[in-house]
Amino acid sequence: MMYICSECGYQIPDDAEFCHQCGCLRSKALRMDDRGYVDEGRCHNCGQPFRGDEFFCGSCGTALVRTSNPRGKLDGKGIIALILALVPGFFNVFGLGHLVLRQWSRGVMFLGLTAVLWWITPTFQATSPIMLMLLQVGLFMYQAMDIFRFVNLGGTR
Repeated sequence: MMYICSECGYQIPDDAEFCHQCGCLRSKALRMDDRGYVDEGRCHNCGQPFRGDEFFCGSCGTALVRTSNPRGKLDGKGIIALILALVPGFFNVFGLGHLVLRQWSRGVMFLGLTAVLWWITPTFQATSPIMLMLLQVGLFMYQAMDIFRFVNLGGTR
């Protein structure tokens, strides 16, 4: 059994009681079996069981999930976010894709890392160009994978 946060789309670890990304309780998460299908036997909001013919939870009134896969489709916003993560990222500008997805804190963090990277580049180019290249590639890969994970798990709304 796997839990996918109903608020941000990240996977909640089995030993955690809440999402480490947004803080949502695990009891409100979508429950998925090993094949990737949503466990439709319980409400994703309150965790109470429901019958197969109900469309709303009898305990909390939430619309019940009737899908076999909670992963989102790659919509226009997700494509733009991926492009803005990859193309400017190739030129060491990070965080623009996060801003498109309205992940403000992550976007500002990556823009701050861009400023720091640009500030240290002249020093590191002269003394340790390999370390600079590893830092640039690491930041590029981390922010690109962060965007891809968010878009792939249906975090865009």
